[in-house]
Amino acid sequence: MEAAAAHTYSFRQGGSSLAAYQQHFGAAVKQLASHHRVFIMTPVPEFGYDVIYRMSRDAMRGKVLTIQQSRVEYQLRHQDALAMLNKIVALSPNITLLDATQGV
Repeated sequence: MEAAAAHTYSFRQGGSSLAAYQQHFGAAVKQLASHHRVFIMTPVPEFGYDVIYRMSRDAMRGKVLTIQQSRVEYQLRHQDALAMLNKIVALSPNITLLDATQGV
C-alpha cells in the first residue's frame, strides 16, 4: 500500500510585508481550498493590557469591572487583518470566514 503524499504549505520566501503575507497566505489557502473546505477565524478580540491584572486590581479596590471593547474598537484595531481575510475568502467558495465576535 502506497503512503499518501504529504503536502507542505510554506510562505517563508519573499518579503515580510502585509502584502507579501497576504499573497503567500492567500495562495496557500486557495490551494487547500481546491481540495477541502477551509475555515478561517477572524482575530479573537483582545486588549492592549493584562485583563486578569486589571480585573484583580479593580476587584481589590471595589470598582465595578468595566473591561469591554466595542465592535468599532475591535474593527479599528484589526482593520488590516480583517481586510486581508476578506480578500482571501473571495478567492474560493470553499473558504469560509468565521467571525470571532459573533454573539458578542
